[in-house]
Amino acid sequence: MDTSINKALMIGVSIFVTLVIVTGVIVVVNQIKNVYAEVYNVNTNISTRFDEFSKYQESNRTGLDLINAANKYYNDSLVIVEYKEQAVNTEEGLDYLNNEVENSRITYDMKVYSSVETVDIDGVEKTKIIFIDK
Repeated sequence: MDTSINKALMIGVSIFVTLVIVTGVIVVVNQIKNVYAEVYNVNTNISTRFDEFSKYQESNRTGLDLINAANKYYNDSLVIVEYKEQAVNTEEGLDYLNNEVENSRITYDMKVYSSVETVDIDGVEKTKIIFIDK
């Protein structure tokens, strides 16, 4: 009878150990799946963000494009829109642009040249859109 109890106990312990191992594997696989899903989302966001700025990369734009970019990225912490070495996508920058428009130094149809670069400010990578007079 001791042999039957030992065999039953061994089978029970084996089933328990198998369940623990299978559960552990399932948890690990689920965690890996979640990590890959997040990496995919971040990768998609990054590529979309880069495509968003491609129209400003080394291209001829207008004064209206400058004003629209400043308004679009107003207070965006990861984007700097710069005109004449001044950030214009801030409250002060928009005031500066409005003053330039009111004094006819910027017109909607004026020609400007734009370029895009990535800058590191205090350990944070930011996209800088630079507009210069043509």
